This record gives sequence, structure tokens and C-alpha cells, in this order.
Amino acid sequence: MNLKVIYSIDKDTKNYVDGVFEFKHLKHGRENIREKLLGQLDLKLRKEIENSKNEEDASARIKTFLNEWESKNHQKIEDVIKSLENKWKEKGRLVLQKLEDLYIKKFPFDGITVYLTSLPLCPYSYKEKFIYIYLSNSLEKQINVILHELNHFMFYFYYSNLKDKLGYEKYELLKESLSYFSNPEQEGKPDEKELRNLYASKNWENIDEIIKSTVDFLLGMK
Repeated sequence: MNLKVIYSIDKDTKNYVDGVFEFKHLKHGRENIREKLLGQLDLKLRKEIENSKNEEDASARIKTFLNEWESKNHQKIEDVIKSLENKWKEKGRLVLQKLEDLYIKKFPFDGITVYLTSLPLCPYSYKEKFIYIYLSNSLEKQINVILHELNHFMFYFYYSNLKDKLGYEKYELLKESLSYFSNPEQEGKPDEKELRNLYASKNWENIDEIIKSTVDFLLGMK
């Protein structure tokens, strides 16, 4: 699978708008996540976001800041792009094999785009087949995040039929929780705790058994 790594000021700006100006993603139990992200920002950028009147104003202010930031960090960004693409060439087949062994199915896509972001928040678009990767993370962590997100893509592709059965939030919780099997080094989000306890309670035969038991568990939750 081809992995194209890009830095786009427009995409980076959108990540800030959707994650810091207003947190538009499911929180999965992460309390005060917007405030925590805001507190990690450069003071100048934080004040620009806090003083923004609306999303359009926030986008313009963030983009102005990032244009200046990118010009100062251009070489660093280019180095990260080259390093991550090279690391994917070295490790990518192992990542996909891990997912194919978990799902007992082929990875279904020929290419994915990675957009580097200066914000430590890594959402994705399954529809557009891209993921965000925090550019200041180590290469090892970046590869692990890619593995985590591609697990989500596998789940969406092969188990989309469960969305109507579970409803949106429980379907998304199931998707997130399956990172337990691909990324055991990651703690998981707070709302995953019960599912992770379920996963740790026995040795599972295969992904279908895992998902069937988890669906039954989720449907039994209030």
C-alpha cells in the first residue's frame, strides 16, 4: 500500500478549527479535551483562537499563524516527510500483515494519505482515506498511530453492517476499542474501559468472535 505524506496548511488549519476552536469529534469520555489541547498551544495562537468570533474568523487567524510557523519550520517538515515515507517502506508491509492477521482479511485499499499536523490530535477521514499524524512524535509512535487508524479503516470496510444495529456512538466505541488488539501499548480512551476488560478476560478464537461478543455486550448496556 502506498503512503503519501504531505504537509498542508489548509489541512492543519482545519484540524485546529475542528479540534480546538470547537471540538467536533466524539469525546469517548475524554473530559475537557478541548481545554487541554488549548493549554498546550503557543500563547499567541491560543489568544488568537480564544478571540475568534466564529469559525471563519478562527480559520483565518490560525492560517495566518501557521503560514509564519511553516516558513520557520519548512526544513523540519520536509525531513519528517522523508523519514516517515522511508520508515513506511521499511515497516509498512509488517503493519498491514498485522491487520490482515487480526481480521483474517486483506487490507482493502491501495493508498492512504497522511497529513502532518502541528497539533497533537490525529483524526482521520475514512471517506477521503486520509489520517492526521502529529509531526513532532517519534517515527515509532507515528507508525503506531498509522496502525491504529488503519485498524479503524479495516473495521469500517468489513463491518459497516453493524452501524444500524448498534447506533452511531456504540458502533464508534466498538471501532475504537479494537485498537486493544493492534496497539496493546496504547491505553485507550476512557469509554473503552469496560470493553478492554472484556477483551482481557479470555483468549479469543478470531475477530468475528470478538466482535460478536462485544456487540452483545454493547446491546446489553443501558
